[in-house]
Amino acid sequence: MNEGKARMTDTRRGFLTIAGAGLLGQSQPLLSKFPAGERRRESNDVTFLGEGDARHGPQGWQGRDDTKYLNEAISQLAARGGGDLVIRKRHFVSSAVGKLSLGLDSITAPSLEYAIRLRPGVRIIFEGGGGIYSNESTTSSKMKLACFGIEKSDGQFPVRISGGTVSGFFVGIAFTETTAVNWLISDLTITACSIGILGRTFEQCSFRDIYLLQCCAGIVIGGFYRYSLNEYSETGGFADKCLFSNIRSVLDCNLDSRAEVIDKWFDDNVFMTIKNTNLSGPGNSGPARSFPYTGICGYGIRMMSRYARPNNSNVFDILSHANGPRSAIHIDAGRGNSAQSIYTENLGYADWKRRSFPIGLEKTDPYLGVGKRMPFLVKGVSSIASINAQHCFAERVTDSAWLGSADLSSSRFAQNSVAR
Repeated sequence: MNEGKARMTDTRRGFLTIAGAGLLGQSQPLLSKFPAGERRRESNDVTFLGEGDARHGPQGWQGRDDTKYLNEAISQLAARGGGDLVIRKRHFVSSAVGKLSLGLDSITAPSLEYAIRLRPGVRIIFEGGGGIYSNESTTSSKMKLACFGIEKSDGQFPVRISGGTVSGFFVGIAFTETTAVNWLISDLTITACSIGILGRTFEQCSFRDIYLLQCCAGIVIGGFYRYSLNEYSETGGFADKCLFSNIRSVLDCNLDSRAEVIDKWFDDNVFMTIKNTNLSGPGNSGPARSFPYTGICGYGIRMMSRYARPNNSNVFDILSHANGPRSAIHIDAGRGNSAQSIYTENLGYADWKRRSFPIGLEKTDPYLGVGKRMPFLVKGVSSIASINAQHCFAERVTDSAWLGSADLSSSRFAQNSVAR
């Protein structure tokens, strides 16, 4: 019995020695590059960042830029075939590591810089109050930096980002050159960003439990100019069979000079209304001219159709949108989209806080024209179970001809005589 126990002890000791050497050999390059005092535990498929680092506590940034360290951890996980990057505590980034093309090609088109590159097989998981914060002001004249970016060379691969906070960037999560398939973005707070999530094409993706706070635009999909042919095309972007569940956007965005700058940035670099003069096709009646640009600031979810490719079969399950000049959902071309419950509050005013300067009476939306109210609280959703609208100013609640069993009994519109 003692001999068996001794053999078992030797075997276990040998296994631990081999395993320890293996793990140390894999993690040593990463550990050697990180500053002293920050502990990391690793295995073949899990890397923990920021555990026990007091400098990343609630006191905030103390002169440190973690951009390269976060990217190195992601790169090493990707090289090992993928895994979980578990981010604990706060990390601050300010450097750009790459650019995402916003136009037809990556040579002449405008671009958007990003700090953290998402790679195939790497899942981003925040724990223990973890988050990524920008050291740059979102109101700077540069307005280029996104927190997360996905390059075209990484192709179509599932992305998972869950938990935590992304704060202070021009764009929280951005991809512009590839199609997002089976993404899962969940339990995430995006705060103080000009644009929360910006994407070109989403296929069967899930956005769950997302809180958009003090952003100028919530989720922006499509509207990308790609070429001069004025015809039906998918290249401008769309959302297809996606789930938006428990999305809460409290944008706190006024129709002011900041919104004008961001709206103009999107038009100049992404939508490119100016290119309409170069579109070939049947005069002014082509599909690319059917949906003029109406800005992005103040919307909860904005789906654009630069070439009239419809946004199909998307489901909105509990969506709240408050404190903005524009609507909760605005879909240019939509088919078969449905919603379970929508709550709106303090929309349609240039100053949401005071509910003053209603758009269409005392304030003009530059994309609608003089005397034009916000068209709809919800546009492009054909089946809605319920809408609760409070203190909103708009032309109509929805553009749907059939509202099913929509509950409008609690809707209150201050001095606007809304048609339903």
